[in-house]
Order: sequence, then structure tokens, then C-alpha cells
Amino acid sequence: MKSKLLTALILGCALTGLGNSTANAQTNKFVFGGYLDWTYTVYEAGRKPSTFEAFHFNPIFLYQIEDNLMASAEVEWEHSGSEINLEFAQIDYIWNDYVTFTLGKFLVPFGVFNQRLHPTWISRVPGRPLSNSHVVPTGWAETGIMASGAVGIGENGGRVNYAFYVANGLEGIVGADMRKLRKGDARDKNNSNKAVGGRIGVVPAAGIEFGISGYTDKYDDAADPVLNLNMIGADAEFHHEDYFELRGEYNQVDQELAPGQYAVKRGYYAQAALKLSVTDEDILMPVELAVRFSGQNFPGEMNDIYEVTPTVNYYFGTTSVLRLGFTMNGEKTGYKMVNNQFTALFSKGF
Repeated sequence: MKSKLLTALILGCALTGLGNSTANAQTNKFVFGGYLDWTYTVYEAGRKPSTFEAFHFNPIFLYQIEDNLMASAEVEWEHSGSEINLEFAQIDYIWNDYVTFTLGKFLVPFGVFNQRLHPTWISRVPGRPLSNSHVVPTGWAETGIMASGAVGIGENGGRVNYAFYVANGLEGIVGADMRKLRKGDARDKNNSNKAVGGRIGVVPAAGIEFGISGYTDKYDDAADPVLNLNMIGADAEFHHEDYFELRGEYNQVDQELAPGQYAVKRGYYAQAALKLSVTDEDILMPVELAVRFSGQNFPGEMNDIYEVTPTVNYYFGTTSVLRLGFTMNGEKTGYKMVNNQFTALFSKGF
């Protein structure tokens, strides 16, 4: 049973960017994989110059130390090498059939996009939804300890999966953008506060999952932190065989600006994807149609924005895809910016 759990753990890490097969992971103690992508972006009305970019080349390393012990790490090489970071580096110990302990720097399991979906060969639409940019930052990893696992329920293969963690918290100046609060690894140096969070997912039947997430922290970088940062989230997804996918997330941050005074930041997205292989037409077999609607609501209507991105995907293989997406941006009030854009993205998991 532990060997099956280890295979599942390796596959779980694979979903963050590893393209090797499960069989390969089972027969090799060391597995090397990762993903890369290339983009070409054209902005409406010449708002910015059109540009090519080698956005990611992220190698991932996994090593099976013992039957129930594995080490894994991902190096983040972005923007043609102008940014190089350690995305995650962790040790996973399978204690029993239901509990795995993780030590090190791990992707935070808040919702599903950050931990499971953000690699560009997995995400069906170019770019990130607004809910996972300035509300819940993507590429969000923390150093700490986590317990995770799953328990079967019912007679139809259902299960409850969970992840609970204690880690270094978000930290920065009062009211700062969420993405800035997770910058750098040397957090909790000015105070000893720790963040506590977790996610519980329920899979009542194959292809259906509902999840809730929570997080609490004191985020100001004073020696005696007093300002709270609380987060809640909900996610859901539905799959019909390998043809149709429907998913969405809602995230909310309550960020204290002064004792008793909070800024509420909300983000959400809904996404659908349909593979045209359902038609059994040879010419349409590699084609997928997808669309994502996402938005954010921050204090003050000037900060309320949304976007719609219809996308056509062409798959050259299981882990090789060309995505053509047109993002239509909108603002609820104030000056309407000319900021639509077309993105061509080629991504390869390896």
C-alpha cells in the first residue's frame, strides 16, 4: 500500500510540472522532469510593444530515498533567466496509508490553482486568473511542516483529501499587495509569528470535487505583530471523461490595516474546456476550446476589474500544446483602459 501512496505522491508532484510517466517514476529512484514555455504577446492599440519571451524553464527533480521517503525540488528560471528562484524543495515522509508529512519549502495548498494547475502545460488558458494574481498569489510557497492525505468514503470510490500546515507567514508593509507579501524566503525574521492554514477536498464520485481553504496570519513586519490577515476560499470542479472540464474558485482576503479596520479583497474565476475529439473527426482530435472569466473586487470601484479569455488549444502530444488566447479586459468604473491582448503560448512538460 505504501508503494501505491508513493506513486501517488510522485504523480502529485508531477502535476506541478513533471511530465514523466507514472511507470517511469515507479522504476527509477531518480526522476528528472519539468516544463518550459515560449510566448508571443500583442497588445491592443500599441499599448506595449509586441514581444517574444522565454517565460519559464523549470526543471523538477525527484529522488526516492527509501520506500516511504522522497525528496523533490523545482528550480524556477523565468523571463529568459532574469529571475532564478527555488520554487519548492521538500522532503515527504509517508507515515501510513492516510498521512504524509512534508518538511521544507512547499507550494501552499490554498484552493487548487496554486498547487496543481499553474504550470502552463496544465492550465487550459494563457496567464493566471485575477483571483490567483493579486488575491491569492501564484507560485506561493512557504517553509514549514504539512500533513496531508486522503480517506476513502462511500462505495463509489469517493474520498476526502486534506492538507494542514504551519509555516512562515506572509510579511510586509501595512496594506501591501498580496504578491509583494510573499516575496523572498527570509520572512518571519522580524517576528516569530507563524501562519496556520489548510484545505479539505471532497470527491463524492469520479470527476467531481469540492474544496474549502482557510489561512490565518499576522502579516506586519514589526517586532510585535498586531495586524491580522485572514483568507478563505472555495473551489469546485467537474470532469466528464477526458472531453469536458468545468472548474472555478472564489478567494477572499481580510487584511487588517489598523486594529479593527480591514480591507476586503475578493477574487474569482470560472473556466470551461471542451476537447473536440468528442466529435470523432480526425482533423479536430488535437483541438480544444476553452474560456475563462475572472475578476477581482478590491476596496474602491476603481480597483474592480474583470477579464474574459477565449482560447483555442492545439495538442501535439500529451504534454505539448499551443494555446492561442485573446484576453478582453474590463473595468467597472472610471477610465476604461485599452488593454486587451492576444497571446500565443507554446508549452511543453517533460
